[in-house]
Parts: sequence; structure tokens; C-alpha cells
Amino acid sequence: MPPCRHRCEGSMTPPASPPRLGLRGVLLCFCILAALLPALLLLPVAAGIGSRITESTTAEGVRTTGRLVASNLARGLFQQWREVEGLAGFVGAGGSHEALRQRLETVKSLNPQYAWLGLAAPDGRVQVATDGVLEAQSIGSRPWFKAGLQGPFAGDVHEAVLLQRILAPSAAEPMRLVDFAAPVRRADGVIAGVVGSHLNWDWVRELLLGTPLERGTDVLLVARDGRVLVGPSDLQGRELNLPSLLAARQSTAITTTETWPDGGRYFTAVVPTIGYRDLPGFGWSLIVRQPEAAAVAGARGMMSTLFSSLAATAALIIISGLMLAGYLSRPLRTLTAGAVALADGTPHGPLPDERRYREVAELSDAIARLHSRMTQRPAAVAPPARVAVPTSADNGSGDAA
Repeated sequence: MPPCRHRCEGSMTPPASPPRLGLRGVLLCFCILAALLPALLLLPVAAGIGSRITESTTAEGVRTTGRLVASNLARGLFQQWREVEGLAGFVGAGGSHEALRQRLETVKSLNPQYAWLGLAAPDGRVQVATDGVLEAQSIGSRPWFKAGLQGPFAGDVHEAVLLQRILAPSAAEPMRLVDFAAPVRRADGVIAGVVGSHLNWDWVRELLLGTPLERGTDVLLVARDGRVLVGPSDLQGRELNLPSLLAARQSTAITTTETWPDGGRYFTAVVPTIGYRDLPGFGWSLIVRQPEAAAVAGARGMMSTLFSSLAATAALIIISGLMLAGYLSRPLRTLTAGAVALADGTPHGPLPDERRYREVAELSDAIARLHSRMTQRPAAVAPPARVAVPTSADNGSGDAA
């Protein structure tokens, strides 16, 4: 019975060991993890940081654009104000009407944006004017004249009342003007009249819109009452109930993101006042808006570039890891095959000699020494010949012979 047990145990097949990764596979897996894990961890963080940077940069860009456009508009209007201020000083210093007339005509010929310039007496009657327009007529009821008696004045855009019939009676659209007025003071401080000028509104619009803008960026000029004077055609002339418009009416500078009537979201910046030096205020505010989608597109482009860079870096790490794994594992596979053949007693040819790196060289030398000892072991000594010892029977038979 025991022999059967031993026979059965000897016939049992040992359980197969689970497959294991080789050195090359381990190194390759490590390199793949080293390449992908940082990218997977960094991408969400980079996306959040990129989004915040994009929003901050876009908001600052919108603010800067608003300040630039407002500054260009204010400087252009300031030049026209200086002309009116200089004319008032000329008259106050005792300049004659004839000399004033020549000067008015010269200013108008050099600056076609002026529709009219003139001097009115304190009673409102026009004394001198370009091309003689409105001379000897009373303009005492006009807002710019009344305000000019009190001090420097800048009037909001309005339709021409008196000049339309004279200067452009057949125009398809009404003439629109903005006003400047300055009091004329004599040496003793007494007001001797008011110098006034009317600027064509189209010139102001061109001055406002002449600043180069990024694609999709809109500039809106808003009146004191919140009405859009210049802007996209669907907004012009409207009063909008938006935080930016409310801030503009309250002369508050803000930068925000808000939804406009067209349903789009915009980065919006408000420049509450348009002024330069002693330029009288028109009560205008400037609003600059840029579509949020444009900023998001910029962030997406940045993320795409970052993703491409990370992907290229990951691919480079994996390829380098694959090459390193091959470099390290190839001599080990060769030595392993030689060692297995040596252990099985079936070596074919000389054992491999690998010198690629130190550990492999030491292992190769150790296998070579083991092989040398196995081949130099002395052969087993044969047992001595057996000698026959004679017995008594043998002796007797010999004697008889």
C-alpha cells in the first residue's frame, strides 16, 4: 500500500506558478505611470489656473481698452475745447469783431468738424459767426448760451434746431451736434458775451470708433440718462437695465461679466467719466464689452497647447523607458538562458559573456566560475578488484593431486 502512495505522489504535477512580469515589463509599466500620472494630476489644476488667468487677463484687457478709447476721445474733444477757450480769451483781451471774424473763419476752414462758431452778446444776440450764419439773431433761449453765461459748458448730442434749416435743409437725416460754450470776461471780470461752437456728431463718432479694437469687442458711449449714444445697432438709442449701465449712471468704474439682451455673456468694463485736463464734462460714460466665448476660446487654445506638450512629454518618457528596459533586460535574458542550460546539463557552445553594465558583468563572471568548477571536478574512483581466498576443501583437493 505505501508503494502505491509514493507512486501516486510521484505522478502528481506541481501547480503552475502565476505569470509574472519580466524586468522589461516592470520598467515599462513604471515609465507609463511616471508619464501619465503627472499629466492626469496636473491637467485639472492647470485648467483651473488657466481659466482664472484667462478671466483676469481678459478683464484687464477690457479695462485697458476702455481707458484707451476714453482717453483718445477726451483728447480729441479737448483740442476743440481749447479753440473755444482761446477765442473767448481773444475777445476778452479786446480783439475786434473783424479780427474775430477772420479767426473764426480760419478755425472753421482748418477744422471741418465745426458746423458753426460764433460770439453772442450778453443779451443773446449773435454778433459774429462763421459765414454770417445767425448773425443779428437771438439765441438767448438756447441751452448752450444760458450755460455759457455761468461758466465753461459742454453739451450732450442733440438735433440742430436753427442750423438744420440753414446748413442742411435737404438732408435725409437730421443734423446732430454737440456744443461747447465759454464765457467772455473783460479785465474787470464782467461777462461780455459767450463764445459757442457746434461740432458735428459724426466726427465725434468717428473719433470714438477710430481706436483699433480686438475682433468682437464693442464700445458703447452712454449718456447721463443711461441712453446708448453709440454702440451696436441693436442697442443704439436704448436704455438698458444692466449692472454696467447702472454703474455708468452712478459714475462708478466696474469690471464684470454679465448677460446682455442678445443672450450672450460678455466681459464688461465701465469708464465712468470722459475727461482730460479742464475739458468740461458731457456726462458721458464709456462701456467696453468682449464676448466671454472669445476668452474661453483662448483658454481652450492654451489648454490644447498644454495637453499637446504633456502628451509629447509622456510619449518621450515611454519611448525612453522602452529603450531603457530593452537595454537592461536583454543581457539578463541571455544570461538566464545560459544559466538554465547549465543547470539542465545541456549547454550549447560557450556561455554568454555580457559586459553591458556592472551587475550583468558580475553575474556573467559568477556563471562562468560555476561552469568552470563543474567541468573540472575529478571523475569518481573505481572500486578495487575483488581477490579470491582459498578454503579448506580447496587445500585437500590440492594435496591429493
